[in-house]
Amino acid sequence: LQSESEEDAPRGTVGCVALDQAGRLAAATSTGGSPRTRAGRIGDAPIVGAGFFADGAAAASSTGWGESILTVQLAARTCAGVGAGFDPGACAGRELDVMNERVRWRNEMASTGGVIVLGADGRGGWGFTTSRMARGGWAQGHHPWSAVDPFSEA
Repeated sequence: LQSESEEDAPRGTVGCVALDQAGRLAAATSTGGSPRTRAGRIGDAPIVGAGFFADGAAAASSTGWGESILTVQLAARTCAGVGAGFDPGACAGRELDVMNERVRWRNEMASTGGVIVLGADGRGGWGFTTSRMARGGWAQGHHPWSAVDPFSEA
């Protein structure tokens, strides 16, 4: 049994996007869940297009308010923008703005989330509307990097 304080503790999402040497893209998302949700609730993480998505143009993994992410299909829309030739980071930010504009909670609170994205050309990006989002990366021939706060540079 969990105590109430353990139940309220942030659990976090782990997402990954990858590009292999053959040019294949992949995305994965795993969630720690949300406290106080109905039994049997399925969030965005296991839903293709919402929690994760990959095609020939890009791969994306998202986190945040699952119902909002499901509504706008955040990962798929972000990949579509990259496929249309836009910068991955700009696409991530734009699609989070779209989610915020389109989906509001009953108390008019904004939807928040984050998304990481990697294009077929190896360019990556991210965006988040939460107070912070842990992220990191590595590319062959480069040093690994990581950041947490909004103003951290990779």
